[in-house]
Amino acid sequence: MDYADDMEVLFIDGLILKNDTDALKVFDSSESESEQLQFVIVFNFDQFITRGRQTLLYTLLNASRSGSVFVLCVSSRQDCTELLEKRVRSRLSNAFISFALSSVSFDDFTKAFAIFLHTNLKKYEQNNGLIQAFIADECVEHKLREIYDETRSYCILKQITATFLCFMDAEHIKSLSSPHASRIFVEAKNAVIANEDTMKSIILSLTLRQLCLLLCCVRLVRYQRRQDFTFREIILDYRKLVNKYLPTLNVKDDLILLKELDTLCSLTVLEEREQCGQLLFRRTSVQVDIDLVLSCVKEFTPLPTALIHWIDNLEK
Repeated sequence: MDYADDMEVLFIDGLILKNDTDALKVFDSSESESEQLQFVIVFNFDQFITRGRQTLLYTLLNASRSGSVFVLCVSSRQDCTELLEKRVRSRLSNAFISFALSSVSFDDFTKAFAIFLHTNLKKYEQNNGLIQAFIADECVEHKLREIYDETRSYCILKQITATFLCFMDAEHIKSLSSPHASRIFVEAKNAVIANEDTMKSIILSLTLRQLCLLLCCVRLVRYQRRQDFTFREIILDYRKLVNKYLPTLNVKDDLILLKELDTLCSLTVLEEREQCGQLLFRRTSVQVDIDLVLSCVKEFTPLPTALIHWIDNLEK
């Protein structure tokens, strides 16, 4: 490469290096001469944000301002910069390169399921040649379509796949060609995602505040075409709703609303993701059909008249 003699490239990965000390050793052990440009690429840099005092990021970004160091921070999290300490954020450039994810198609979803089922374990390697036939099974394809329509989430699909393989192992069934495999897949799906009757019971058991928070999520999905959103965005939408229609449900403390959202996640109405950084910026998504939510709301008692008007506007 033409630039090999003029530049040193360093790679630091937050998923591999578990603490700032080890990561700094990579940077400090550099053999770069003082006049040679250093290009430091920090993969999964959000991992370093939640550890300690963000020493690594501060050191690298500070060096990029005063020396011949260029730092590229890479992350799949959209909210990672919001979690930076003030001293670190002040040294971060305003230059961003963003790659928007295209919407997930059912074909993409099916291919991902095939990848999740693939294994390198010799004990189960014979199943790799049976994956496509298993996915083509009418019952499996129907359930896979249900999962896609309800969630469009690779995270949920991976949970269902792991549950399915555990159930297969528990029943001592080693082959995907077994007539019991499709039944076990259905059971795995129901274990991770509640069926419609169960979900309806859950929705009807919510408190009025929890129901309003869920309706705000529905509004974000329906009108803003959002697949996921942060707790903060839900709370802001909730405040707009209650200020206009139900002032008695307004609360000053965000912590109360955060606890309610956490409860909705534990009830599987919203997706529960691993917490990283501030709770306000945790991302989630609706894990229940929004039409089911709206139909359940009409059965909710007692339902304030003001909220009925808001729901009518939502359905138009």
